[in-house]
Amino acid sequence: MNIISAYIQGLFNSLSKPKIILLLYGCNLLFGLVIALPLHSVLKDSIGQSFEIQRIIEGFDNTVFTDFMNEHGQLLQPLLSQFQWLTVLYMVMFIFLNGGIIHVLNGRMGFGEGCVKYFWRFFRLSLLFWLLHLLTALVIFGILLLIVRNGFDLFSSEIPIYWSIVVGCLVYFVAASIVSTLSDYAKIRIVVNEQRSAIQAMLHSFGTVFQNFRKTYGLYLLNIVIIGLLYLIYWTLHSNIMTSNYLLIVFMLLVQQFLMLLRMCAKMVNLASAMEVYRWVRR
Repeated sequence: MNIISAYIQGLFNSLSKPKIILLLYGCNLLFGLVIALPLHSVLKDSIGQSFEIQRIIEGFDNTVFTDFMNEHGQLLQPLLSQFQWLTVLYMVMFIFLNGGIIHVLNGRMGFGEGCVKYFWRFFRLSLLFWLLHLLTALVIFGILLLIVRNGFDLFSSEIPIYWSIVVGCLVYFVAASIVSTLSDYAKIRIVVNEQRSAIQAMLHSFGTVFQNFRKTYGLYLLNIVIIGLLYLIYWTLHSNIMTSNYLLIVFMLLVQQFLMLLRMCAKMVNLASAMEVYRWVRR
């Protein structure tokens, strides 16, 4: 099995479960509204039609944004605090839902049963991988910070410093995506093998991923590219359709929601295709 056939099989498996995709979409939409409605209310009631809002909408300008935050930042502070807790709740919610998704993808009945059954195992596993993400970021960006701080003494121009930052960010992207790949296969192992220990599932995921690195990591990159293309399509349309025409605004809202639905589908396809690879490598 190659990564294309695994992705196609994962796509078909996901599309055969439209209720789960719609549930993911609904949860994502709900959280979006919980964030957007209070923010819109505060901006409308307290800031109104200020010129800063109009200038920010026209395009990002650091000076305008700084002036805006200096003038109205106090109004947004309570919302920012709430958004931090909502972000944590959002992450916990998807940990909960992932248990049901993988449970169903493994051929078992009862989406809600899987959510409840594997929540605490997935939660412990997520804590381990969040720690691994943090350590990865500290090591890579710590080294990058040392290079930038000492760069003017080591290099004769800013160009090597610039390229050091670019390379450092690329290295972090690769390392972080590998950690995410490990996390997916550890979750799958917990469900398929009824693994209770998060640490053992994490350690086994290293063997699964690195012994089959081209398939496991290649498949994860393919899923990232697909999701990236969805974002690119939206931002291309958004940047080229700047108008006050209500029909076009409604059209863009529909396109935005459709792409959000596709993004939720892509998240499920990521797990479904990884499940196919996991079954194949264990034969």
